[in-house]
Amino acid sequence: MINEGRYTAVQQDNITVFLIGMRINKWYKVNKWLPVFLTMPPMMKELSQISLNVPS
Repeated sequence: MINEGRYTAVQQDNITVFLIGMRINKWYKVNKWLPVFLTMPPMMKELSQISLNVPS
């Protein structure tokens, strides 16, 4: 289920949200999307480590 449109929420603290993903338009062009797909896990790991080290 996809909810289209923009949504907001009431938040009292400062918060940053990163939306990271990829869309594969042509499955048969593996050489185009596979490198991006394979770099996702290391990128997510690095971003999670960075976000844990932010002083509050």
